[in-house]
Amino acid sequence: YLAAISGNGLYVGTSGIFSKLDPETLEPKWSLTSYFQPRAALTDGKGSVYFTGFFIQPSYFGKTTLNTSGQNDCFIAKLNDGTGEEIWAKKAGTTSSDFFNDLAVDKSGNPYVAGLFALSGTLGTNAVNFGAVVAKY
Repeated sequence: YLAAISGNGLYVGTSGIFSKLDPETLEPKWSLTSYFQPRAALTDGKGSVYFTGFFIQPSYFGKTTLNTSGQNDCFIAKLNDGTGEEIWAKKAGTTSSDFFNDLAVDKSGNPYVAGLFALSGTLGTNAVNFGAVVAKY
């Protein structure tokens, strides 16, 4: 489960759903549903929200469909904070179970993710060994 307060929003997620709630009424402002498990979310102060986690089947983030390379793969997505519309979504992973568990955004708006790869694989165009990973997107 995920619950995060960032900027002007309250974000919640569980298996298959990620939503922005009104902090006063707790009513959903928007929701995104698919085959993902959100693990972390935050806003960048520029009108975007990022969320990360893992997925187990083809997952839909608006205009982008991400497919797994094996078992669980990692994702990071950038959405319009006001509407929930996808700006972009990206994946990483190996043929085994991989997870992104946390994220941060620097002052320039660059997102960073941290997680775990169960096997050696690729992260973007970079080869990585199994174990803890940190990546900039």
